[in-house]
Amino acid sequence: MLQPLANRITLRVPKAPDKIGSIWVPEQAKETYTVAQAEIVAVGPTVRDKRLQPGLMVVTKRFGGFPHDQATTVYTVYENHILAIVDL
Repeated sequence: MLQPLANRITLRVPKAPDKIGSIWVPEQAKETYTVAQAEIVAVGPTVRDKRLQPGLMVVTKRFGGFPHDQATTVYTVYENHILAIVDL
């Protein structure tokens, strides 16, 4: 388990769907489908916004995270890179 330091947040990119409604999503489009949305995995101790907790879906800046794996499905960003909370 990763524990981010200071005001950093560790995120996990969700798997892109195979189908949206009745339209099949091509493999090439799946790479960019989830680029800006992610699930919070862990939160650093000095994150000021207490709404940002593990399990929450958020929208992030498209570039600037620090990837932790080859597939870039887990990465860490600064708190100010979180742009919005996804309310489903």
